[in-house]
Amino acid sequence: MNEDDQTNIWRGPQKFNTTQIVNCLIRKSQYKEDEDAEEYTARPSEYMKQMLMTTDEMTQYILKWKNRFNLPLCMELEASNFEVSPSIIVFQQFTPGISLSVTVTVRNVSAVPRYLRSSYEPDPFFSVDFCGSSYLTMLAPGISNSYRVKFMPDRNQDYHYQLKFATDSGDLIVPVVAINARGILDFPDRIEVPLTGVKIPSSKTIFVRNIGGASTVFTLYTDNPCFWIEPSKGRMEEEESLQFTIHFLSKKAGDFEGNLFLEYETEEKLRIELRCSTENCPVRIDRGSIRMEDTFLGLSRSKILTIHNRSNYIVKYKWMQLESIEADNERREHYKKLFHLVYESELNRCVDLVHYNVCTPDIHQLVYQRIYTDELESLTKETFQYNHICFMFAPEEAEIWPQSSTDVTVFFRALEVGEVTSTAYLEVTGREDRIPLTLYGTGKGPVFRLNVLTISLENIYMCSVHNYEIIAANKGHIPGTLIYRAKPTDFGGTIDVTPVSLKLQPDEHKSFNLSFSSNRKGDFVERVDFVVKESLEVLSLHIKGCIICPTLHFDKESLDFGTTALGMLSEMILLGFSTRQDVYLNNLALIPVAFTITVLNDGDQVPLLHEDYAKAQTKPSFPSKPREFQVAPQEGVVAAHGSMKIKVIYTANIARVGQTTIQVDMWDSDSDPVTLPVKFCGIVGMDNHQQH
Repeated sequence: MNEDDQTNIWRGPQKFNTTQIVNCLIRKSQYKEDEDAEEYTARPSEYMKQMLMTTDEMTQYILKWKNRFNLPLCMELEASNFEVSPSIIVFQQFTPGISLSVTVTVRNVSAVPRYLRSSYEPDPFFSVDFCGSSYLTMLAPGISNSYRVKFMPDRNQDYHYQLKFATDSGDLIVPVVAINARGILDFPDRIEVPLTGVKIPSSKTIFVRNIGGASTVFTLYTDNPCFWIEPSKGRMEEEESLQFTIHFLSKKAGDFEGNLFLEYETEEKLRIELRCSTENCPVRIDRGSIRMEDTFLGLSRSKILTIHNRSNYIVKYKWMQLESIEADNERREHYKKLFHLVYESELNRCVDLVHYNVCTPDIHQLVYQRIYTDELESLTKETFQYNHICFMFAPEEAEIWPQSSTDVTVFFRALEVGEVTSTAYLEVTGREDRIPLTLYGTGKGPVFRLNVLTISLENIYMCSVHNYEIIAANKGHIPGTLIYRAKPTDFGGTIDVTPVSLKLQPDEHKSFNLSFSSNRKGDFVERVDFVVKESLEVLSLHIKGCIICPTLHFDKESLDFGTTALGMLSEMILLGFSTRQDVYLNNLALIPVAFTITVLNDGDQVPLLHEDYAKAQTKPSFPSKPREFQVAPQEGVVAAHGSMKIKVIYTANIARVGQTTIQVDMWDSDSDPVTLPVKFCGIVGMDNHQQH
């Protein structure tokens, strides 16, 4: 025998079990070790058909489909030197105490004579007898031997046996099994769950009966998470019926397929096709955005929107914070990372806690580990439903019946001034995507009105104080506080408002007192600002007018001191004599006028008087820049419609003829001073000079 012949025969005893034989038979396909591959998993109808066959029917079935059965327990018959018919011997539907028999034929299909001798082992339940007139151990090409395999069971159970033949190249093994009665659940090969909407569960209920000859324990599971079945495991007695419900739920639209696997306690595995389709339902909101009217702070407004369900399903809805389920998951993962960072940071604090004798590192780690675990558990339960400080929905979630609509009230509560924008997303069963709804609201503070926007002041006197009453009215629906905001004036002067703030109830009126005064002459415009405390809104009014100076008048057009003598002690020292003149300052205005008097271009040193020099024991030195004019008083206030006498003394210290000016400034202002020309002449007296 050549090497190729030796490779075509299985040598030695092979191990097998009844389940492997059964699975091979019901699949009618090439045996695969990967029994989970769905294309090699049998259907319930095929299993039911074969398990209900008699021994003779099963033998004919094996002979008919012999080319499709091939176990790793026996050789590949097509490539062997011998052909065994049937290739597998199966006894089923047997009764204890009653014998059954199957005839097996072994034929030499090679071109040369082959050695064949039966070498089976004795067994209490199986026996093998040669059929024929002469027993041949050397088979010519095309010649066959027949053997009758008898089976006598003593109880209802599975049996197995190996029919062995010795050949010139090794042992030829034919599996022999007796399959006991089994529980057979009459599941259909395919289950189609009714069409449903996205995120809407669908189910189909079927009644299954155990049509087999024994009780059975079963387990059911699917390979697609969109499908599941109840009950998923159990035990059914012979002829017992049980209700099963196949459920389906998907978050996406489309056609879905899956497999329902049925496993018996005897390890047979069957596959049932599952199918279902989902569609997006016509559910919509009657608008894409809601804009609330301006709302006073602390108050609320509401509007109603309508959700229309034009599908044939009951849909459930709720308002969500994020735009999709993927966004929910991303936000959840982001929070997980943050919690973990805090957890790691907190663990590092144990050094400080030990230093301050707060707790030990082990206790601290246990405590914060529990906190971290609780945070993660809470995060898994977080649904990210819509939550906003200003906007609210009522109801937040509910059901809508088929072909109907429901109203949802949107509330806006103004908590801050200005526009508030938010987007809520409607999560509704029946739709794959969430429906966005944009919300707009504007918070409005107290509404105040002033009784005047512009105060016109015509020709008011400089430094005079003018008071005006400003009435503030609350025209809104909420109380508020109006505060005067002081700021430097643009054109000079002083603005005072009392009281600084007023609190007004709705429809209440109160007044401010505005006081204005300026020490600068000319036209002016000033803005006065009031601020609403609650909204920071600014209310302004303007003061405009002209500041005029209440001019003082001298009763003389000029002063002329004539000639004043100077006494000469030497060529370098001159002694002055004094000359006095009086002049009156008249005030024709209705207000008192303050003034200061200055003699322009006068010196700043005390003058040397003839009388003082004569009386002084220690003679003073002569001033280089003597002050030759003295004015009394130099400052004062001239009453309204009054006058004041001004005394001007000229003490000559320098021989000269000159002119100067007396300047009167009012309220320390340099605008439009009053001037009085002064003429003077200081000469050296001849008589005095000659006496010296």
